[in-house]
Amino acid sequence: MEINEELSYYITIDQLFILAPINIIKENDLLNFSFDLNYLKNLSENKNIKLNELKEYNSFKEAIINENIFSFFRYNDNQAYLIIIDKRSSHLLNSKSFIRYTFSGLLENYEIGQLIYSTKNSFYNKQEKVDLSYIQLDVNEAYLFKLSDLPSNYIDSLHWWKKGPIYQIIPSSFQDSNDDGFGDLNGLKQRLDYIQQLGMKTIWLTPIYKTPFRDLGYDISDFCSIDPRFGNFDDFKSLINDIHSRQMRLILDFVPNHCSAEHQWFQAALKNDPHYVDYFVWHPGKNHDSSIPPTNWIGYAGQSMWTWSPERQQWYLHQFMDSQPDLNFRNENVCQEIENIMKFWLDLGVDGFRVDASRHLFENDQFNDEPLKENTNNDPQVEYEAYNHTETANHPDNYKMVVRWRRFIDEYIRENKRDYIILITETQDKNIDANIPYYGLNRWSRGNDMAINFFIAYFLGEKPEDRTGDILAKYTELWLSNLPSEAWSTWILSSHDSKRVGTKLASSHMIDGFYMLFLLLPGTPITYYGEEIGMENLQFTKEMRNEIVDLSAFNYGLHDESKIEKHIRDGERTPMQWSSTKQNSGFTNASKPYLPLSKSWKTINVENQLKDSRSHLKLFKQLIKLRENPPFCGGKYKLVLANKQIYSFIRWSNQSISIPIHLIIINMIGASRNDQENESIKIDFIQLLKCKQNNAQGKVIARSSNIKHDSLLSNEGNQVDLNNICLHSSESVVLELMLTIDHIGLCSS
Repeated sequence: MEINEELSYYITIDQLFILAPINIIKENDLLNFSFDLNYLKNLSENKNIKLNELKEYNSFKEAIINENIFSFFRYNDNQAYLIIIDKRSSHLLNSKSFIRYTFSGLLENYEIGQLIYSTKNSFYNKQEKVDLSYIQLDVNEAYLFKLSDLPSNYIDSLHWWKKGPIYQIIPSSFQDSNDDGFGDLNGLKQRLDYIQQLGMKTIWLTPIYKTPFRDLGYDISDFCSIDPRFGNFDDFKSLINDIHSRQMRLILDFVPNHCSAEHQWFQAALKNDPHYVDYFVWHPGKNHDSSIPPTNWIGYAGQSMWTWSPERQQWYLHQFMDSQPDLNFRNENVCQEIENIMKFWLDLGVDGFRVDASRHLFENDQFNDEPLKENTNNDPQVEYEAYNHTETANHPDNYKMVVRWRRFIDEYIRENKRDYIILITETQDKNIDANIPYYGLNRWSRGNDMAINFFIAYFLGEKPEDRTGDILAKYTELWLSNLPSEAWSTWILSSHDSKRVGTKLASSHMIDGFYMLFLLLPGTPITYYGEEIGMENLQFTKEMRNEIVDLSAFNYGLHDESKIEKHIRDGERTPMQWSSTKQNSGFTNASKPYLPLSKSWKTINVENQLKDSRSHLKLFKQLIKLRENPPFCGGKYKLVLANKQIYSFIRWSNQSISIPIHLIIINMIGASRNDQENESIKIDFIQLLKCKQNNAQGKVIARSSNIKHDSLLSNEGNQVDLNNICLHSSESVVLELMLTIDHIGLCSS
């Protein structure tokens, strides 16, 4: 039975307390309210109290209990309720006294709460559905929520970032509208139909702020501006209005760690302006010797992290290029400036931020040297990878700062009645323990909503012989097994700092399998523009130095010119390939784009792949549409098989037997070597899945574009026996199992 929801909507805190066992109340010292145990006992025995019937949900589980909150679940096999009670004294009530709590992952797959009862001072409305990862509780508020799973209760205003994939765009490389060879906001707007038809729900833009553009715009000279290369504020407003009219979202790259040396703050600091000097990190030199840098720290851009300032007669810190001085977050004025910048863009309607270089916000202010890695092959004079960054990465205060920003955004949402605004962090750290704390300190001090997960990209960076299914599983399972139950994952294949997947793989046929992997694993996929057509890197050489935009690459060649080619990132940043027939592939009508096109543009482009009967692009769009449905958004996952040849996993939901069960199978041969030998492998998935039916079958839902036409897997809708699945090199397939979950032993083990 369900509780009687026709009764009065408002309740009192003491009425909710009767739903908790008396011994739990006593153990948690909850008798500081205006009632005692005898009072609660009398309430509990009173047949007229509206909530007593909920006691028939005889299972009880504590949720979050601390000095501010008492919360618990009452449930049975069919339904669950969450009861939340704020314990704080009423004198603490003010405009910012609310606390955000995350209850998702505490009980089964419940992600949604529908408000049934509340105290009269409730922030929420009756019957309102809320995300259990984002519940605001103010002083003396109390709620009773009826719980449900996410897949069939998707709420656009809250969960848009969980259900919809994110499309990363470098605006300068996407579409030029004014024939200057440089992509811009109006060009992007012209391509919104394509992005929408692709199935993307959110667009992430790399920096569009005023910049000298020495580092793709990550060197910002004015955070509250738009660089004229990209357009102006009218163009931006027109773009974001068009995006929102399509029920899509826009997030911006946010770069708080540093600014450009041309920024007015740094220019004022160079002139010893007392207000701005401490906006940056200065040091007199090692042992106060001005001729020696303070530490041995080597930055990301192939330089010492320290540069001498003749104006101030001190060294200044920069974890990236010397033209990008680090901001000093130990100065509260800097913290306030950054929050003002966030508010500026939120007021313009942006839907979130991707925080660049999150791991670099704070350094150890004792200024100790960093140790070299053992047996490193990297050059300690210029290469960041030569060191263990014990002093300059993932400082504990980094995590606290992300929590502060999340709190700032939560307050903004509450004050402005905005849809959910996301905060994504980027760390690029192979140490899983360094990534996870960015999600937050606990369930009431939240940090990011998602951390960009590079672990598939790390796998693709392995030596070819190590790009096997079992090694891939070590990366994916390491991430998923360490992710807190309340956290949400992301997956990427490549980015503006990481070679394109089409270049990393030994066979281009393998791309489709990696689409299935990162689009159908649990979490939100982040697609780098052009990935959907399998774009490849342009191989830059030092002889092309006049065409190189990534200036940091030259820092690596000061001692060895061969290192320039290794560190050039322009290869993955080349213009989008739209057409095989138009000038510059349809990117620009200028005589020359700001970066040269990849040499494959005449064969790999949107125009060709839309015409082909089978293509990377068509499969990509098909998979995006598939993942909009359960069980891919919020459902369950389990690895089925991971060996040298095969990586396979299953997705399902316990919410309803009507939700299909999907088996994804990827032949990994083409990840490590050319697949011309066309090896095949047969697998008995009835045994692997521990099926209770010996004649179990699966229906082909999607298949890679290279599957042979005479294969049983070649046509969607075909039903195949699960005990004899045959895949050739680099082939991959998605099957809908013709079974219910109770017939698959693996899913219950």
